Amino acid sequence: MAAVTNPTTFRPVSPPGYEVNQDAAQSGAAITKGQLLILSGAAPAAGFVNVWVPATAAAAEAHGIALMTSAIGQVAEVGIQGEADNFAGLTPGAPLYPSGTVAGGLDTVGAAGATTRVRAISATRIRFSFV
Repeated sequence: MAAVTNPTTFRPVSPPGYEVNQDAAQSGAAITKGQLLILSGAAPAAGFVNVWVPATAAAAEAHGIALMTSAIGQVAEVGIQGEADNFAGLTPGAPLYPSGTVAGGLDTVGAAGATTRVRAISATRIRFSFV
């Protein structure tokens, strides 16, 4: 298992028209840009569609990725499909999974039954599709 470091300079870089983002999303916990997210199931506040939280450690699947940092109860920009850059040491073509030890993190090894929704496409870039 090799944890993938979440870059402090995480940068969405999807080609125009390729990205799919969740609008009217609410943060149910503190979210850091680049974390894998799951839908919490909690009822959103007025004006929001759903509530997102960091994927739990050892989650088998994530539902999106945070495109920006947000505080509890604030707007959460969630990427559903796209690309992001500024990672380091990735193996092109390798699948990436929710981390087994870090909430919202990425890892090269998945939990039992984990679904591949993120893949390294270069040594620094990932492609994600939670559709």
